[in-house]
Amino acid sequence: MFKLRKSYLIIFTVLILMVSSVFAYAAMVGDQLTFAAEEGWQRIENTNPSFSYLPSGWTIASQTHYSGGSSTYATAIGSSIQFNFTGDKIRLIFSKHENLVTADVNIDGVITNVSFGSGVQPRTLVYENLTLSDQEHYCIITSTAIGASSYFDFDAIEIDNNAEIKSYDNTIAVTPNTPSDLSVTAGDSQIDLTWTAITDATGYNVKRATIAGGPYNTIANNITASDYTDSSVTNDTTYYYVVSAINAEGESLNSNEVSVTPIASVVTGNAILVITMTNGNVKEYDLSMTEVNDFIDWYDERAAGSGEAYFIFNKDYNLGPYQSQNEYIVFEAISSFEVKQY
Repeated sequence: MFKLRKSYLIIFTVLILMVSSVFAYAAMVGDQLTFAAEEGWQRIENTNPSFSYLPSGWTIASQTHYSGGSSTYATAIGSSIQFNFTGDKIRLIFSKHENLVTADVNIDGVITNVSFGSGVQPRTLVYENLTLSDQEHYCIITSTAIGASSYFDFDAIEIDNNAEIKSYDNTIAVTPNTPSDLSVTAGDSQIDLTWTAITDATGYNVKRATIAGGPYNTIANNITASDYTDSSVTNDTTYYYVVSAINAEGESLNSNEVSVTPIASVVTGNAILVITMTNGNVKEYDLSMTEVNDFIDWYDERAAGSGEAYFIFNKDYNLGPYQSQNEYIVFEAISSFEVKQY
């Protein structure tokens, strides 16, 4: 009896693992899809009246290997499929043929060139976008290359379960697409950011956090360029950045997050610091550039009304009987100074 129960337990466990793997699977671009949409998606077949096929010359082919039993195909470069849809994601399903086919996918003015690949395969997932703003979008799919013995063979699209497909209208007002390819370069007390410009954006918001994932503080509002320099950072502190796009209709989702840590520049070399005093005396000091910069930082702070009233030069030469020799230069007694680096 124990062995029998143990066998049932093993079989039950294997079944659970098999079922879990099925539900965990999500198709990737290039995969052949099944005849039914995956969980979270609804499939819209090629015969839906919201699809516009331009120009004339499209043909409907009926075959059991197509999703819904048919496809709509063209053989001319420049053939296009136009429609609108709602939601925040979309998939395009075409049939592949013997030779290469490529197309431009235009969603709200952002164009991506897509290669379908070669080799015969119906119900192929050729394009997927999961990062759209949750709103209405327009879409134009235009053939740009059709290989010999091949077709621009449209099968279906998939959109979110709660989304709708609509007739084509490129005059709809949409919030901008999400900025992409945000990258950063660290400097000394500054960080340079760049990202890919968005066609329908009128500006961008730059956001920063000191914790991965936020919360973010907006450090620049409605800037028009696709780059920004953040000079309000502290060296050796890690910062996390995202960027969003804006227009009259609203704000996009945040871009990819990037992290960076600014680091102070390494100063090398030496210099003669020549200080002219208000009484006409001239003092010279042979210093490292680090020591020169320390003096300049003190001078700037004192000129701004903070810092010590004097700067100390530690003389470690010609000490004679003394353990140390310090010279104090009072800020008010300085007329000018000069740095001669060598």
